[in-house]
Amino acid sequence: MAITLVDFPAQTIVGLPVDARFEQLSQFVPRAWRQLFAAVEGEVQFVEVSLPPREGQFREIVGFLADGSTPLPPGTVQLALPAGRFLTQTHVGPLEGIAGAFGELYAHAEANGLAANDLKLDFGYDPALSAAPHQLFLGISTPEMDAFLESLSSPVHNEIGAIFIPVSDIAAARDWYCALLGREPTGDILFGHLWVVPMRAGSGLVLDSKDFGGPHDGKPAFHFNSRDLPAAHAKCAALGVDALGPIVDGMFFTFKDPDGNLLMVADVPPSQHSL
Repeated sequence: MAITLVDFPAQTIVGLPVDARFEQLSQFVPRAWRQLFAAVEGEVQFVEVSLPPREGQFREIVGFLADGSTPLPPGTVQLALPAGRFLTQTHVGPLEGIAGAFGELYAHAEANGLAANDLKLDFGYDPALSAAPHQLFLGISTPEMDAFLESLSSPVHNEIGAIFIPVSDIAAARDWYCALLGREPTGDILFGHLWVVPMRAGSGLVLDSKDFGGPHDGKPAFHFNSRDLPAAHAKCAALGVDALGPIVDGMFFTFKDPDGNLLMVADVPPSQHSL
């Protein structure tokens, strides 16, 4: 197939991230595709994005081209891909031959004095994972694209692993938060002062009684989600929480835990996730 050099416009890609060792990709990537196909409705253009490896992990996004009006399926991230230059060719044949076709693009870049990077785009996937033609794109190094890829490679990730709440009595705080969230107080207290609250999704929540120096009471450090604020407010009232405020603008209310930490429950759209 003919290989050409093209200018590719800026695109927004929404999809499921897959970070895995090389030998795991053949298992994890098809699983992510099946999950995405089940979640996406309507006609979209599917694409698999390969990003530069980080910390020994290969990084893929199985996703689709999107715009600002596209609903984001649960668990997806958004990648704002800048405009750039790419080598491209069409692959016709089994999916197993795509890696070899990208090898041809790398070889073409080297033979023609072009510096290829590790950004690859693969258009052509469908819910049947058939052998339909795939349009492949290999990124060519430019200052703008190199800066973009470097921004995705920081060893400090744009992820919040856990939020710590200072408490004075770890066992009592564990029981109070479990009552609030409808959870059983299971799991060990770690090192005599830490307890990890079992959360459904998102960032972790850790109670910590070591060197308790007072609560976080200026502004809430986070909010709990709810899709029924009146019911959530009524539950907090039934628990007798301190400083329970009214529901504000139909969106949130605040209250305090027994140690005086200011907490919030909110019904707001989920935060946008991006790489």
